[in-house]
Amino acid sequence: MLRVGIIGIGVSRMEERSPLSEIDLAKEAIERALTYAEIDINDVDFFVECAFSTCKVGDLVRKLNFNPKSHTFIRGLDGAFGAVYAVSKIMAGESKIAMVVGYGKHSELDPKYNSYIYAGAGYLRGTGIDFLNFAALQSKIFLDRLGIGEEELAKIVIKNRSNGFSNESAHVREKVILDDVLRSPYVVEPIRQLMLPPKTDGAAAMIFARGDIVKMRKYRAWVDGFGVNIGPYYPGYEDIAHLNSLRYAARKAYVNSGIKNPKREIDFAEIMELLPHIEIMSIEALELVAERRLVKPIHDGSFFKEGKLPINPSGGAICTNPPGAVGLIRMIEIVKRLLGEVRDIRKSLRRGVANAWTPFHQYNVVWVIAGE
Repeated sequence: MLRVGIIGIGVSRMEERSPLSEIDLAKEAIERALTYAEIDINDVDFFVECAFSTCKVGDLVRKLNFNPKSHTFIRGLDGAFGAVYAVSKIMAGESKIAMVVGYGKHSELDPKYNSYIYAGAGYLRGTGIDFLNFAALQSKIFLDRLGIGEEELAKIVIKNRSNGFSNESAHVREKVILDDVLRSPYVVEPIRQLMLPPKTDGAAAMIFARGDIVKMRKYRAWVDGFGVNIGPYYPGYEDIAHLNSLRYAARKAYVNSGIKNPKREIDFAEIMELLPHIEIMSIEALELVAERRLVKPIHDGSFFKEGKLPINPSGGAICTNPPGAVGLIRMIEIVKRLLGEVRDIRKSLRRGVANAWTPFHQYNVVWVIAGE
């Protein structure tokens, strides 16, 4: 299999109600990625489109005046999953340069309805459950397992909001303090209003290339490994206090990367958290910190970008949450730091890990990205 690197990254403007269509947002991210890679769109021979929108297949390529040799359109999945198609195509020798774009507008989506659709796929239609009340139940069970409470959740929000404050690409750039979070009203206990991510309109794009193309560049970032796992569709078949599907995806990614001890070999992480308890659960599932040691780093600052294990130095999804692009942005934020474009982590960086998932955590992807 051929080695694959990353030569282009691009993110559109992030707004609550963008005046641009989802197609125009995608076009903006793509153009920025092409400029970054210093290539023309016709150099791309495989194009993967991940859309959370009502647009039709072909709308975007027509807008771009682009006729790719191969085109895959995926509706309702994050671009981080679409990247699996792009990288696999290159590894198989069927593509030299592949691009993935993820895009959507929260302002034109009904999250509760979308959750209902996912609930139906998990045999939960008719129960009234959606992602938010499922997450509240999960959060409560997880907090009880660790013996922690809302203060620890609030500290994750404070950290990510503080990180996002210095990220020019973030949608929400406002710091909060403990009282702000704990005095905000409940949405579904124990989840409070300031624990929710924003509703973001936006897009992200990433360009992958064969190893010999990447080697011609001065600054290089490589796909070190990735892993995908699909858990049981019925959430009741799993212990929802653990993200087991994420753990299995991570282990596949680590095997592919040759990583034997992620606690020592992963330097930082960009986690698709959406809610603070999911960040803590993901740190455990990614095997970056053992369960018995999870609580202390929340309080001592280890997860801040100045700490021993920076988690979401960009601010995470709690600061930027465009449907279809959240996970892909996590990958982009890893690349930016490995290449030194963003220097907000006070230690040398070799590898970072990023992840994405679908509602109810059934489908997970993990990416290990390395610098050089």
